[in-house]
Amino acid sequence: MEMIRNALFTACITAMISAVVMTIAPAGRKRELRLICTLVLISCLAAGFAGKDTALSLPKLGDRQTRLSEYDDMLLSQSRSSMERSLTESLKKAGLSPKLVSIEVAFDQYNYIRAERAEVCVDCTDEQTMQRAESAVRDVIGADGEVYIYDTSSETAAEGN
Repeated sequence: MEMIRNALFTACITAMISAVVMTIAPAGRKRELRLICTLVLISCLAAGFAGKDTALSLPKLGDRQTRLSEYDDMLLSQSRSSMERSLTESLKKAGLSPKLVSIEVAFDQYNYIRAERAEVCVDCTDEQTMQRAESAVRDVIGADGEVYIYDTSSETAAEGN
């Protein structure tokens, strides 16, 4: 009895869809569309009688919080790598050869991505070179983040403003 009820339900739904398609179809394509709708009806009925599951289902996605967290992580990762590339180019334009560029990014209270900390390792020996490096870093990350510039020959970092 269940199989007959499912077959009738499938036939009714397919007939309604077929009627809608026929009303909006152009006059020259009605024969082809009628054939397609008939084939869909036959295949749905045959699958129902054969006992096959014809239910459409979406792939299982994680819960909303997990998806949002993964999206946030992806945004931060892409922003970080983009800022690091930009900083490396900026340092090279300033005449410095960076050995290491690392930027930590996070969301602020308004959900904007901002750089919290930048660490740069360059070959520099004088104060003027350190100031050029800090200026190049500030141009990329802004005035709010922490800046640490390491000289490859020293053990400690020179902290910026």
